[in-house]
Amino acid sequence: MNPTQGDEPHRKTERLQVLKARAQAVLQGSQPIDERSRADDLQTSNLLEDLRIYQVELELQNEELRAAQLAAELAQRTYQTLFEQMPLAALVLDTQGLVDACNGLAAQLLGIQGQLAPLDASFWRRLVKQDRSRLHVALRDVMPGQAQLLERLQLLTHDVPSGVFDAHLIGLSMDYKLDRRVLMLLVDRSVEQARERDRRLYDALLDATENPVSAFDNGGHLLLANQAMLNAVQRPRDRVLGQPRESFMSLRDAIVGNEADQKVLQTGMALTVEELTLPAQAAKRWTI
Repeated sequence: MNPTQGDEPHRKTERLQVLKARAQAVLQGSQPIDERSRADDLQTSNLLEDLRIYQVELELQNEELRAAQLAAELAQRTYQTLFEQMPLAALVLDTQGLVDACNGLAAQLLGIQGQLAPLDASFWRRLVKQDRSRLHVALRDVMPGQAQLLERLQLLTHDVPSGVFDAHLIGLSMDYKLDRRVLMLLVDRSVEQARERDRRLYDALLDATENPVSAFDNGGHLLLANQAMLNAVQRPRDRVLGQPRESFMSLRDAIVGNEADQKVLQTGMALTVEELTLPAQAAKRWTI
């Protein structure tokens, strides 16, 4: 704000006091109307006109203040509505990880009931210890207008195992508060984490058998292969998954396998394919 603008209300207040003092002096020293001099009449008229003008100025200033206050309240309600209706848990943190504000989803996640305490420590307490240093560094480094991603933060929740979240940090400008604040949006990765655990368990079970196990889609592209199958084709997993049979099998084996797949899909019955010419480690008889 311009210092001159900031002094304007003070100057107007002083001016009003001077005008009031002048008015009182004129009224106290006035004589009956028929004895006033023309100069006194002119002085009183000018003074009253000054007071009327200043009253109008004050009314206009009050209207501007009321309009600014209404605009600020509307902006605050709009911000709060958007904050609450976010589909993600959202928190405003200070640089120490204490919660300055949070929406309903975040309050539910952290178990906050009722009114939020000033600079609440709920988030910091639920964050597992090994992730606290990561968050502390990120909150220190992210500047206003910048964004940063912290992957796989673990929060202690009522569920077992703990919830896993990607935290998107956005530095807020000084217009929000003079000391720095960071907006955090939490994206729940717990379901993906659980699926990854299940996949690893499933892969371990498949790899435990010595028999080659594989699965293909309708186009003959490999969807799944255990370690015995990878040993049979003598390729690593990342070079065969999603690839057609002919890229890692002989053309004859690929044709026989694709034809067998179509027969199984058409009949819904198991089929035994003999003498696939895979490398020597693989068996010669396959059940599709």
